[in-house]
Amino acid sequence: MSPDRLVATARLGATEVIDASGVSGGEIASMIRAMTGGGVDVSFEAAGLQTTFEGALQSLRKGGETVMVGLMQQAGFDAFRAVNDELSIRLSVGYRHVYPDLIRLVETGAIDLSLIVTETVLLERAAVDGFDTLIRDKRQIKVLVAHRVARRGRGKRKRDGRLIFRPSGLREDDSRRLRCTASRLRA
Repeated sequence: MSPDRLVATARLGATEVIDASGVSGGEIASMIRAMTGGGVDVSFEAAGLQTTFEGALQSLRKGGETVMVGLMQQAGFDAFRAVNDELSIRLSVGYRHVYPDLIRLVETGAIDLSLIVTETVLLERAAVDGFDTLIRDKRQIKVLVAHRVARRGRGKRKRDGRLIFRPSGLREDDSRRLRCTASRLRA
């Protein structure tokens, strides 16, 4: 677990953050159960680690659901407990059918994606620079692939205080093009 990613998680609104480095799934679940007074109804596994998957499942109350969005080759779990406690496991890449809602949230300024865009790479270098950066540097959260890379920016505020999101590295005309694309996707 990257300390930078844990800090980013808190910046993004997490009220509790657990560093899962060097602890077992059972220890993660114990911490969550202590924080919540007995467990949670829904847990998300987003790190792509067996221990965090185990912790997510073990922290559930009876009838709970774990949503697995972290990518891992294989995952194991206590099937006996899952059946007896009537647990559900949902698998998702987190992309399908969420674009319209996500685009609306970004357009209205409800969420600021610049908090998770940690690097920008050129489109023609995406396969090399983008994936290599994510694999090599565990501090990275999301790498933005851009047509052109300009100076880094976080967006600008309108007179009414709303943030107009411009991903790091995009120029104003690129942002306009993204908004037009977003509008077409919604239609």
